[in-house]
Amino acid sequence: MNKKGEYFLNKFSFILPALFFIGAVVLVPIVLSIFNSFRNYKLTEPNNIGFIGFENYLEILKDKIFLETLFRTIELTIVVVAIELIVGLVIAIILSKGFKGNGIIRSLIILPLAVTPIVNGLNMRLLFDARIGVVSYFFNLLNIPIPEAMLANPKWAFGIVIIADVWKWTPFMVIIILAGILGQPREIYEAALVDGASMFKLYTKITIPLLKRVLGVALLIRITDAFRMFDQVYSLTGGGPGTSTETLTIHIYKEGFRYLNAGSASSMSLIMSVILITFVLIMVKKISLLGD
Repeated sequence: MNKKGEYFLNKFSFILPALFFIGAVVLVPIVLSIFNSFRNYKLTEPNNIGFIGFENYLEILKDKIFLETLFRTIELTIVVVAIELIVGLVIAIILSKGFKGNGIIRSLIILPLAVTPIVNGLNMRLLFDARIGVVSYFFNLLNIPIPEAMLANPKWAFGIVIIADVWKWTPFMVIIILAGILGQPREIYEAALVDGASMFKLYTKITIPLLKRVLGVALLIRITDAFRMFDQVYSLTGGGPGTSTETLTIHIYKEGFRYLNAGSASSMSLIMSVILITFVLIMVKKISLLGD
């Protein structure tokens, strides 16, 4: 073996353990999931496991609960990301100004990101608890009519899920947008002010247009993450009451681990993956065009 081949082999040997690990924990489960999606794989019926083609997919597309959870997940994703984008943009613009205590506020505002989603869900559950919740106490103190158990009311439960996600992930939007604003050239603003531009025009004609790619990346990350929301909702409402806050990931979890229907759960997971991959490809193309 020549020196070039030996050098390449030495370099490859260093990344071989990592490649093996990735293959074991990522590629193998994906392949098995695709394989199981075409089988009747119910752990409660071990003697009836067999290949059934696209039957799982056809059953899923006719399943009312699956379609309801899919559209609910899309609705939840759109609502939380829209609120986080608007609130995050406003906070980022405020924090981009130099004022006393700015650094302290910037440090404090990222604290929600340090809280894991499952703990955030449990915290919100305690806050809105009918018996010991702080929110319920203040609502009653101010004589504001609320349901006796907010988390047992479908509309209130859905709203609380939105509040939990917005509180948790708005700081993420703030960080990305603030970095984009601080990276903008000051000369453009100075020239616009000399020409007599108002603050409103500065933000609508300069700040936001220059943030197009930054906002595109922020939206891409948050939408793909919100669409896969599981632990926060599961610890907060468990998908209830009924299925009013059940997301697609919770539905897949129940199908696979509660009803032990691995074939159907695998098919749902792949449908979800196809939706996300399609969205990502479209968004990446759109973001790349924003720079032209």
